[in-house]
Amino acid sequence: GKLSDLIGGSGQSAAVNAGTNVLGSLLGNSALGSLTGAVSKFAGIGDGPAKSLLGLVGPVALGAVAKQQKDSGLDAGGLAKMLLGQKDNITAAMPAGFGDLLKGTGLLDAVAPRVVGGTTTTSSTGTGSTAARPATTTPSYEAPRASGGSWLPWAAALAALLIGGWYFLSGARAPQVALPTVPTITVGGQNVAAQLGSTVEGLRGTISGMKDEASAKAALPRLQETLKQLDTFNAARGNMPAEAKKGLGTYAGTLLPLLRGWIDNALKGTGVAGVAKPVLDQIFARIETISKG
Repeated sequence: GKLSDLIGGSGQSAAVNAGTNVLGSLLGNSALGSLTGAVSKFAGIGDGPAKSLLGLVGPVALGAVAKQQKDSGLDAGGLAKMLLGQKDNITAAMPAGFGDLLKGTGLLDAVAPRVVGGTTTTSSTGTGSTAARPATTTPSYEAPRASGGSWLPWAAALAALLIGGWYFLSGARAPQVALPTVPTITVGGQNVAAQLGSTVEGLRGTISGMKDEASAKAALPRLQETLKQLDTFNAARGNMPAEAKKGLGTYAGTLLPLLRGWIDNALKGTGVAGVAKPVLDQIFARIETISKG
């Protein structure tokens, strides 16, 4: 309830440090680093600001969990079951492409509980609803266990993922048009369309963060890295079956108008064009090449 008093105030630094220490203790520093990196890439900001953000909002999420536990009189097991019932809502709250950045980190396992007997629960997906609706048969859940058998690291990951996704979809970022539905184009066991979509989603975050010359210079290394990724992707595309290249080209074609709009809007910022336009033009050209099948 006092978060607004801390932001920008003299106590902000101490609050960030305390929150970071709490999340590091619960999640483990490695997992916290993975989450920080994912938020950083998705938002197009540095690891430092992303870590500060999580340091502020992580304890808020945990505080909300604690309040729910107190108000409902839940023990640890009851609270774990309540959180498990929110899995679908939390997954739905994560912005498109954010989950892809978490693959391989182990954090996505936090929203994949194992059901032991019975049936699964379903969550209410109505606007503003967060209450879980139990199925006819009450299932028995086994929450993912962390080192030492504690469920707290898992609960913290759940809360942090939710708050991280919510932050970038709410007032902290302007409402954004969703990317076109990603088709399934499997090559070598990988959905190459999803890979392209994830790259473009991250690119959107980087481009949207360029407001002036200074922010464009800060974003330049990420833009250059994206260009390298697209060059690698294009090289691999040469070995794809013709049907896969055609489908991928159609999908890339739907991304081009969105990308053009993001670039044109960013180039309006003072000093941005002089820094970033050459690499942005190359990025656009690479995706345009993909669109030609």
